[in-house]
Amino acid sequence: MNDTLEVAAQTGIDQLNIANFVSRDSINVVSGIGVAGDPIPDTITNSTFFTLLLLVCFMVYVVSIARTIGYASHRLRELFYTSREVDAMGDTSEEKFFQVSLITVNCLMLAFFSFCWATRKLGLAFLSDNRTLFLLAAFSGFALYFVFKWLLYSGVNFVFYRSKENLHWMRIQRFLWVLEGVITHPVILLLVYFDLSIEKVAFFFILVLILLKIIAFYKVKSIFFVQKGLFLQSFLYFCALEIAPFVALIGFMEKIVDTL
Repeated sequence: MNDTLEVAAQTGIDQLNIANFVSRDSINVVSGIGVAGDPIPDTITNSTFFTLLLLVCFMVYVVSIARTIGYASHRLRELFYTSREVDAMGDTSEEKFFQVSLITVNCLMLAFFSFCWATRKLGLAFLSDNRTLFLLAAFSGFALYFVFKWLLYSGVNFVFYRSKENLHWMRIQRFLWVLEGVITHPVILLLVYFDLSIEKVAFFFILVLILLKIIAFYKVKSIFFVQKGLFLQSFLYFCALEIAPFVALIGFMEKIVDTL
């Protein structure tokens, strides 16, 4: 009791409140004692909504991979070997559904990577207050990027090449987009939840993209430019159809930052 009175007196509680303080129990917590701590920063990692969103993306990622293992083995062979048997195999409706699901998840994960890059590397801290709008706009930008790229390739190839070659390339293109998402998805989760170095993630991204672009160029040349001596034409064709959507994407992302 005496210890309680002494503690209460030292904390500046007046005599009237001391009586109320010890009237019922000598074990009490003095209100107002201590120093207020720093509030927990409002980030993606402690947001329930974004945690559930990433969990759903991971579940779609796992289920889609599990349901398309057989499809993936055929497409991996098709990347390096061109045969009539493989060319004749089209994608089923179920395979196309899971392809679109993985590409959609890939767009969302790229939006998260863009947010981390903008806030950590570019110092655009103000985006943290508008992260939902930024992620939604970035997701829309990446989705439009893939749609625009698909339409551009389809339009050009429809004019200059046969339908069989076009369908063959469209299967390869979709699989490469799926492969990109499958490879980069775990790395982006490490970036978001375990503060993986943004520079290391960016380097990994660049490495994966370069490798996939080399494979894509090889397939473009083997599908559309079979004759010898057409390396320059195939290279210019590939660069033109790859650079145009990428430039449009950069312009769209700049507009997002300026608007927010």
